[in-house]
Amino acid sequence: MTNVSDNFRALAEANGRYVCCKITAGGETFLDDRIIDLDFDDVIHPDRFTIGTVCSNKFCFSAVYNGELNVRDEVRPYISFDGKEWCSLGVFYVARRYVRGGYASIICYDKMYYLDTEYKPTLRIPTTTDAILRDACAQAGISCAENGGSITIRRLPRGFTIRDIISFTASMNCASAKFDRNGVLVFKKTVPTAGVFLREKNCISINRNMTTSFVAGVIIDADGTAIESGSSTVESAAELYNPMMTQEIADMLAEQLGKFRFYGAQIKMQGLPYLEAGDNITLEEKDGSTYPITISEIEYHYDGGLTATLYSRNTNPEKSELQTALEDLSFSTDIVRMQQSNSFALAISAIARTLAEYEFTTGKRGKAAMIDVNYTLLANEGTELKILVYVNDVQQERTATYKPVGGRLTLEHFHYLADNLPKGNNRITVRIQATTGTAQIAAGQSYSTLLIL
Repeated sequence: MTNVSDNFRALAEANGRYVCCKITAGGETFLDDRIIDLDFDDVIHPDRFTIGTVCSNKFCFSAVYNGELNVRDEVRPYISFDGKEWCSLGVFYVARRYVRGGYASIICYDKMYYLDTEYKPTLRIPTTTDAILRDACAQAGISCAENGGSITIRRLPRGFTIRDIISFTASMNCASAKFDRNGVLVFKKTVPTAGVFLREKNCISINRNMTTSFVAGVIIDADGTAIESGSSTVESAAELYNPMMTQEIADMLAEQLGKFRFYGAQIKMQGLPYLEAGDNITLEEKDGSTYPITISEIEYHYDGGLTATLYSRNTNPEKSELQTALEDLSFSTDIVRMQQSNSFALAISAIARTLAEYEFTTGKRGKAAMIDVNYTLLANEGTELKILVYVNDVQQERTATYKPVGGRLTLEHFHYLADNLPKGNNRITVRIQATTGTAQIAAGQSYSTLLIL
């Protein structure tokens, strides 16, 4: 969270507040008499809550202007509620600009956007993660507020970008990385923050999920070596690529993530410019109820007034009493039908990925469940795929092998019948794995149906 005075917070939270904006771009200063509007997208979890993300933040504005701005010119926007104390929205650099008829439209990104140059290590092994991070930041000419824990590394990563190195070191510290409002690289860690509240009076609308969320485990591709820890068979496990990862560190991450709880939400609100993506705060309602939320993304919009939309993105929601009661009611019927689709893209490699997973309860022993999975994938030439089935975490003999046509979209189908299920809680998991080559399934291109008979 950006450091501002108590007076700034009070003015920001007030009803009927006065808002003003200032933008410096190149050698030009834009004030409200020339600023038409601005949009600032501050994001750390673009799809769902995880660790190791290195997202670039985007800033756009329109203004009355006839001059010229150069690509890579520095841009700094500020918000104030009294014209005296200014809160920075960040440090950005011009990527694209359009000037026509006395008006300019400028699109900017922070430094993360420009960190795709190759990292060339100058260290000797053994070394540490903080030393590698300092080395990478020095090569990129960026400032780093913290280097995380000093974790021993016995193999230097080669052939990766500066951005990759930042991601690897951040994930090993159970964090994601971003540039703060002063243009300094920081780690946003998965720890609750006490005493930072978003109150209902500052919210326009609240769409909140009534169940807490958590990451149940980690699945890590350590440069071809699969490392898993925690309840990694569930869809909500954090999936990472990190060649520097070890089993010991993965166990530590799974333990830390498993203790972190928050609520999902989408909140339209007054813009409180000191709130940043990656902050863990508390939503307080009028009746005194409180809900811990994590700011996965916050979008600010200014057009004379300042509004925002905040996203706290769920991972693995725990069941509420209402959900449990509805499931108990549905399982009292003769046939129960359940469906799933993949909400995010699946990169298929030697590490098995979850295509479908169902948890359900049977009231009698001997029940059967039939699962059908249809998916469209794009494979490289020579790719071979294998489908694995687990019933109550026990791998079954039933597998299927596919050889999709390389370079073409291929529609595949898999069917399995699990019978003589025990009474009580059951789980059926279908996973896909490449025995050779690689493939991809785009988001929304895997559909599964489960019938409980």
